[in-house]
Amino acid sequence: MERHLPLARASTSGNTVLGNYKIIRNLGHGAFGKVKVARHLPTGCKVAIKILNRRKIREKGMDQK
Repeated sequence: MERHLPLARASTSGNTVLGNYKIIRNLGHGAFGKVKVARHLPTGCKVAIKILNRRKIREKGMDQK
């Protein structure tokens, strides 16, 4: 399921909140972005979130794929 989260972020004592997710730590990174472990605040479930860098995608001509 692909979901686009709002860009608004709030920082609470060093932890970033992105939409309904609280970022816990980095999991890895690749050519176009980073993968982070987060907790879904309403349910408490741990999830992986991929954060893509649109500029890098465009620079490599991958934006149409």
